[in-house]
Amino acid sequence: DEGLVEIYPQSGTFVSRIPRRALYEAILIRKALEATTVSLAIATMTEERLEGLKVNQRALVQAAEAGDIPGFHEIDTEFHQLIADIAGYPGIWTVIAQVKVQIDRYRYITLPQNGRLDLVIAEHAVIIEGMQRRDEGAAMLAMSQHIGRLTEELDDIEHLDPDLFLDA
Repeated sequence: DEGLVEIYPQSGTFVSRIPRRALYEAILIRKALEATTVSLAIATMTEERLEGLKVNQRALVQAAEAGDIPGFHEIDTEFHQLIADIAGYPGIWTVIAQVKVQIDRYRYITLPQNGRLDLVIAEHAVIIEGMQRRDEGAAMLAMSQHIGRLTEELDDIEHLDPDLFLDA
């Protein structure tokens, strides 16, 4: 149902290519929902909840230092889910999880690129800072830029294996 495999009767089952259009659309949906979620989370932010984001950030740094890409991806995902939980709208995360399947595939390809982990860490720090200051505009902008950066990168994926993507 998620378009991850293609089944050819009497030939086999194969991992499908990542459809660029579906990837772009999923990023746009996620960007809108996560910016809204940050806004909602600021309204219910407590020191304890803020500390949860900071603990996650420290774990993200440790995963990067260890070169643990799968762990980094998991902790990154937890960061975004934690914000939805803080907002009091875990159902928003359920919707995001449904649309981010192709994004996750793309992220596993791009996270190992030089400097990528540090960039994600820095972007998360800006989001946390905006939330800590209760600056809704800054936090929403930081989240929009963090997620939206993926759409900008889609125009410059020539350095990746073209057989991984479907342009139709």
